[in-house]
Amino acid sequence: MAEAEWLNHTMCVDTGCVFGGKLTALRWPERETVSVSAKAQYAVPAKPLNSEQDLSAQQDHDRLLYFDDYATKMRIETRFKSTVQIPEENSLAALEVMSRFAVDPRWLIYLPPTMAACPTAPEGPFLEHPDQAMDHFASRGVTDLVVEEKHMGSRALLVVAKDAEAAKARFGVEDGKAGVVYTRTGRPFFKDEAEEAAVVSRIANAMQSSGLWEDLQTDWVLLDAELMPWSAKAQDC
Repeated sequence: MAEAEWLNHTMCVDTGCVFGGKLTALRWPERETVSVSAKAQYAVPAKPLNSEQDLSAQQDHDRLLYFDDYATKMRIETRFKSTVQIPEENSLAALEVMSRFAVDPRWLIYLPPTMAACPTAPEGPFLEHPDQAMDHFASRGVTDLVVEEKHMGSRALLVVAKDAEAAKARFGVEDGKAGVVYTRTGRPFFKDEAEEAAVVSRIANAMQSSGLWEDLQTDWVLLDAELMPWSAKAQDC
């Protein structure tokens, strides 16, 4: 049955009452909807009301990218500092790269920040040494550090859903996949889709057998991970 949905802070409350749907009202400023089902079908629609909407209004809207949205200087408001300026040429270059090489943008729910490397060691057999790292942070007023063992893997982002239907409902994707594995720059991690599907399936099965889907009360997860060994990815370099 047709449902009222928000789309970019706009809502259409026409849910087809005359066609046997619902009569919907929006309560303001609570932004809540109240709906009652029609007592009868008073007119026959030109095409049937969608009883099982495949995509939400927002997902359907997000299927298209408009060139004019990127062919301009952009300003992004952040909650950490002032606005971030993106020149038009940088925006278009990013659009070119992402449209040609990245996974479907609807899967790209997160891109990780890149860690800045500390200064290299001025002498000795090491490229980097803790002494330079400690001095680097101290010079910038950082007094608390967390030191962890570094596993030499390849950074990978894994978006995994319980199944393809859950992925479609959450992300609006229509590729039949239950998940994807991509690099920190948004590109497919695996060249072979069958290999990617096997990794996604193994993780989904582990989530199921361990009860994590139920524990987390979700049907999808995002894992910011390291796939090891590093040489598994480096063989293509």
